[in-house]
This record gives sequence, C-alpha cells and structure tokens, in this order.
Amino acid sequence: MCISLVLQFEGDRSESSLILKINMGDAVKMYSLEEIKGHNSAESAWCIYKNGVYDVTTFINEHPGGADNLLEAVGGDLTATFDDQGHSDDALKILKKFKIGELRMEDRTQGGSSTNSGKSKVCCVIM
Repeated sequence: MCISLVLQFEGDRSESSLILKINMGDAVKMYSLEEIKGHNSAESAWCIYKNGVYDVTTFINEHPGGADNLLEAVGGDLTATFDDQGHSDDALKILKKFKIGELRMEDRTQGGSSTNSGKSKVCCVIM
C-alpha cells in the first residue's frame, strides 16, 4: 500500500503543489499515552522523549546513572528530565537506538506547535 499526500500552496498568482509518496513499509508505529503508561517496570520499560516512544527495557542495567533513575521515568515522558540532566550527544545517540515509534497526535501537548494558517490545503489519497 502506498499513501500519496498532495499539498497545494496558494500563491499570489499561481498555485504550486508538492506530491509526497510514502511506502507503508516505512510507516511509523503510533502509540497511545495509555499504552505507554502500562510499560513502567524493569520487565517492560517504555518512555517518551520529544514525542518519540522508546523501549529501554534492555538498557536499564546499562544506564550510567543507575537503573533506579531510569525506572523512575519509564511509563511516561522523560523529555524534561533527560534534557535537564545535561545528557551528552552520545546519550541521545544511544536513546535513538531504542526508538519503536511515536506518540499519537491526540496525546501530544499543544505547546509551541504551529497550526495551519489557512494558506495551504492538504489532501490525502490512499492507493
């Protein structure tokens, strides 16, 4: 299955459009906040970082700050804690290895997100 997105941008005198085709094999798995909250133990440890979902179960005992520190954050959003601790670029690279998907749009906070200004139209075609 392939999804095509057609974005049409309105200009002063002409319209332009951009067509994006996405192979469903590259689709990102979306998780609900409720589902992530259920993975809050050493046996199954998921967390959210900047709307990405990570399964860090196998990393708990390798965490340089100790397993307990990581276990306090699993099952929820660790973005502020991760950033406040001043983690290195290497730590971020390690985290990215455990990414399993994204937080559903309806479960994300609204802070700082841009909205459609009415100058573009979006159409989705599923083939």
